[in-house]
Parts: sequence; C-alpha cells; structure tokens
Amino acid sequence: MRACVTTITISRVATCLLLPSLSFADALDDRMRTEAQAVNRQAPMMADKSTRLDSAGYDERNRLFCYHYTMINHPSTVYSPAQRQKFRTLMQEQTTNRACTGSALRPFLDAGISFKYVHFGNDSRQISEFVVTPDDCKAPAARQETAPKNAGKTSHSATGRDAPIKSGDAYDSVMEKLKGYDATKKVYGGWLDAEFRDPTLVAYPDAGGVCKLTFDNGRLFRCQGCKPGRFKCSE
Repeated sequence: MRACVTTITISRVATCLLLPSLSFADALDDRMRTEAQAVNRQAPMMADKSTRLDSAGYDERNRLFCYHYTMINHPSTVYSPAQRQKFRTLMQEQTTNRACTGSALRPFLDAGISFKYVHFGNDSRQISEFVVTPDDCKAPAARQETAPKNAGKTSHSATGRDAPIKSGDAYDSVMEKLKGYDATKKVYGGWLDAEFRDPTLVAYPDAGGVCKLTFDNGRLFRCQGCKPGRFKCSE
C-alpha cells in the first residue's frame, strides 16, 4: 500500500469520490472499493511536478481509504528524522484543513470514512504517513468552545449561529449552525440529504414531520418540512 497530498491531489480525489451511490449504509463500502479500483485503473498519475499517485485501497473493517504516493525527485534517505517529522506535520495540517473544510470530502468523513495518506521516496521506502479521521473535523469546533470568551466574541458567535439558513449556504456553515442536532445523512453522487427530527427545526412536529436539507455539491439546494424563519430556502 502506498500517498502525499497537494491542492491538486485533494481536488482530483474529491472529484473521483462523487460517483453514483447505491444505498447509504452497506453500499458505502462498495462505493469506496469501487473508487479505489477506479483510481488504480488511472494510476500512476502525476498530482504535481514532484508527486505521483501510485495506488489506492480501501480497508472495509476500519472504514479506511488509503492513498499511496511517491516523491519522484528524492529518495527517502535525503530526509532526516527531523525533516520527516516536519514534512508529515505540514502535510497533515494542510490535508486535514482541506478535507474538513472542502465540500467534497467532508460528507464522507461525516459518514465515518477516514483517509490515510502515505508518502514514499523514489527508492520505494516510506517517508511518512498520517490519517485524517472524522474526529479531526470536529476538533476545531471543540477548541473554539473551550477557548476564553469575551462579550463581543460571544455576541458575534451567537449572531452567526442564529442567522437564517438559506439556499446556497455551504455545507460546513449549515452544519456549524446546526451543531448539536442529530441528523441522518444519505449521499447520492454529488447530492447529500440531511434529515432532522428535532421539533425545534421541523415545521410540523405534531405530525411527525422531518426537516430535510438537500445539498448539491456542498451547497444547500432546498429545504423540505423545515421551520419557517429558521430556514429560508426553496422547497
């Protein structure tokens, strides 16, 4: 098994992942296996002028999707232990930020899929590896909640969370405003449905209604059965 991550790689991988889905739960594993096969049919391919994507694989038991890359210009021996650690830390920070804030990979992380990236030198020896997990995407919010607050910042944060949710809002922005509410999520290609049953979000809670948000490639497309005022988007 072999990975390295650049802006180009994340974008390319994200595009590959937006394939037609079967049903959400069991079919998610099938989808990941199919995606790994699709990557392997195209590999090797250049992610940038110094990074080659060699292969991909999916570990169903651990819900772990793996990317294996080669740094084609250097053998692993040119990296000292300190340089390897610095390389890994930098790549992990950049990749985690892109994966957790990008609209394409984030739904898969929310569905429980982790992504592993392994880097090799041109001598086929490993330089570094790291994993981006669903919990990594929750960490920034958790750190914000425990940070010291002043009146001004608290007021600004509350205003942002209380602002109406509108058509065109980014997935991350909507999920931040709805943090703390349980949602059932389903992915269909570039579409994602998030269903909420909390009575404070549902237009007709007495009728057992559901507030359903549909995202098209990371942007809110429509709301169905959601509370007016809190949601301002087309049915």
